[in-house]
Amino acid sequence: MGEKKFARVPSLVTMACAWSVGRFMDTFYAELGQKKIVGTRCPQCQTTYVPPRSLCGCCWKPLSKWVTLKDQGELVNFIVAHVDVRGEALSQPRIIGMIKLKGGGGNTTPIYGEIKGVAPEQVKLGMKLAAVWAAEPKGELTDLSYFQPVGK
Repeated sequence: MGEKKFARVPSLVTMACAWSVGRFMDTFYAELGQKKIVGTRCPQCQTTYVPPRSLCGCCWKPLSKWVTLKDQGELVNFIVAHVDVRGEALSQPRIIGMIKLKGGGGNTTPIYGEIKGVAPEQVKLGMKLAAVWAAEPKGELTDLSYFQPVGK
């Protein structure tokens, strides 16, 4: 899993604490650092969860089978954002999509990501997308920089 990282947040209250994202997300982040996307598959209903979960949301079975997915997939839903999370206008609209990655089987949960390299009015459901990775991955969520149309 590698070195543990800690964040410092300025506050009026001082509180020493450490937290972990857990075994499954630790593995997910570590694999992102290797430019790989992993999930877990249910032994009963065959649903593949990305990011991984420890328990199936459909049939409540424990999940322990790891699956490596492709870093390409299909756009299954999206939104074009014109404001940020505070409600401030963005200088350029951002496209946030739900991408169903290849390699997880028929019932794979989508992963969320920003989509670049295409104008908002040209985004279409079903378009093929590929991940663009950080130049120097560090085992963090930002290692998966964004998705772009295949062939770009």
